[in-house]
Amino acid sequence: MVRRYLQWYSKDTEFSVGQENLKDFELNQLQKLFGVPSDDPMYDCWEVNDVHLSELQKHVDHRINLAKYSYFIEASG
Repeated sequence: MVRRYLQWYSKDTEFSVGQENLKDFELNQLQKLFGVPSDDPMYDCWEVNDVHLSELQKHVDHRINLAKYSYFIEASG
């Protein structure tokens, strides 16, 4: 099973600061949000920007702060 999560990194050091699983967010919803074709399993790293912020915030507890951290949707499994 593939797990998709939000990973964030310090803009100063580029080291990982944290990660959180996406809650109640299906692959087809992610594909639509990121403009990805439905046959793309989104195994790569996808950078989060202002366009994605409001929708992604609904699916994580961490308060997304694009000014302080760099965020990516990542997958493992």
